[in-house]
Amino acid sequence: EELMDHWEERRKIPQIEGIVKFMSAIFRKKLGLGWVTDEDTQHAFGALKTNGLGQDGRACYMYPDLSLMSHSCSSNVEIVGVPSLQVKFKSKRFIPAGEELSWSYTNTLEHRSTIRRKLKSTWMFDCTCTRCGDPSEFGTYFSSKKCCTCGGYKIQQNEKTTCTGCGTIEQISTQELQLLEEVRRADAVRVVQLLEQLEGVEEYHPNHILSSRITMRLLDVSYQSDDKELMSKIMKRSSHLLKTLELLEGVNSRPYTRYKSILGEIAARQK
Repeated sequence: EELMDHWEERRKIPQIEGIVKFMSAIFRKKLGLGWVTDEDTQHAFGALKTNGLGQDGRACYMYPDLSLMSHSCSSNVEIVGVPSLQVKFKSKRFIPAGEELSWSYTNTLEHRSTIRRKLKSTWMFDCTCTRCGDPSEFGTYFSSKKCCTCGGYKIQQNEKTTCTGCGTIEQISTQELQLLEEVRRADAVRVVQLLEQLEGVEEYHPNHILSSRITMRLLDVSYQSDDKELMSKIMKRSSHLLKTLELLEGVNSRPYTRYKSILGEIAARQK
C-alpha cells in the first residue's frame, strides 16, 4: 500500500479509468474476487505501472526495495540478465564513494524528447538528472542537429529548437524520429542505403543520434560482410560512436562493451 501509484495523474489519460473499471468487474464477476474494490484495482494498476519491471514483456516484476532507486538518464548501474525471483545490477562506470546508485527506467539511447515523453507518460515525472540539465548532453549534442548556417547546435525547447550560435528558432520536424524508426527496422541492404543517403548531410553530425544509430545498426547486421569499402567506413565512424557511448552510457555498459567487441573483431579481420 505504500508504493506510489500516481492514480490521480493516470486517471486523466484517455480510457484508462474505464479500462481499470472493466478489470475490477472481471476480478469480481469472472474470478469470484468479490472483495476487490475499484480503488484496489486502481492502486494495483498504478503501482505496477510506476514500480513494475519488465512492462514491455510478457511478465511484470515488482521489487519494493528497487522502487527506492532513482532514475537517471546517465545512470551508474544497469540490470544484468533477465529479472525473475531476484534482480542483479552491475556498474556501468566508476562510482565514487557516496554517489547515489541510479538506473535508467527506459532506453537512454533514444532521442531526448522520446525519453522525456516516455518518463512523463509512464512514470509521471519530468527528469532533472545531470544529462537532462545539460543542453549539450555532456558535449555530444546527441539529440541536437548541427546548424548549417553558423555551425552551432539546435537545442530542443518544448516544441521548437533554438540554435546555440545564431539563435535561429525553428519548429520541430518529425522527419528525424521517422528516420530513427526506419534505421531501427533496416536490414543489411537498407541500412547501407540510409548511410549513403545521410552521410553527407551536415546537420547529422558524427555524434548525433541518427549517425550513431546508423553505425550501431551497421555493426548489428553487417559486421561479417566481406565488403572492404563498407568495413572501412564503419571503422572510420567507430571512434565517434565509442566516445559517444562512453560519455552517455559508460565504458562498462552493455552498448559500449558490445560494440567495442564487434569493432575488435572487424579490426582483427582487416590485419
